[in-house]
Amino acid sequence: MSHGRSRADMSLSDRFLDWLGRFHPIIVHFPIAFFPAALFTAVVGRKRPSFGAPVQFLVVGGGILAPISALLGWLNGGWTLADSDPLMFVHRWLGTTIGVGGLLLAIWAWRRPSEDRSNGMIAALTVMTIAMVIQGWYGGALVHGAEHLHW
Repeated sequence: MSHGRSRADMSLSDRFLDWLGRFHPIIVHFPIAFFPAALFTAVVGRKRPSFGAPVQFLVVGGGILAPISALLGWLNGGWTLADSDPLMFVHRWLGTTIGVGGLLLAIWAWRRPSEDRSNGMIAALTVMTIAMVIQGWYGGALVHGAEHLHW
C-alpha cells in the first residue's frame, strides 16, 4: 500500500492497513497447504468413511483462509484494478479468483459434508490445487524474478 509513500506521510489507518498487508506472505501458506492436503485425503479416503471429517476440516479451513489471503494481498499490492506489471496483474486476479473459489468450496464442504469425497469435490480441489501452483509461480516471480525456477 505504501508504494513510494513515506510511512511518516501516511495516516494511522493507512499505516495499519499497510502493516496488515505485510501478513500476506505468511497467511497464503495455509490455503496452499490445506487444499492439496484435502485433495490427497479425499482421494486416499474414498473408501474410508473416517476420512470425511479431515477433508471437511481442510476444505473449510482453506476456504476461510483463502479469501483472507486475497484480501491481505490487495492490501499488500495496493487497491488498483489494473497493473502495469503483467506478473502482478495475473497474480492479483488469479489470487482473487482463488479466494472466492476457496470460499465457495468451504460453503459446499460445510453444507454438504456427505460430498466431501465426491467426484465433484475432487475435481474442484484438483482445479484449486493447479491454480495455486500457478499462483505460487507468479508470487515467486514477483519476489525473485521470472526466472526463479530456471534450472
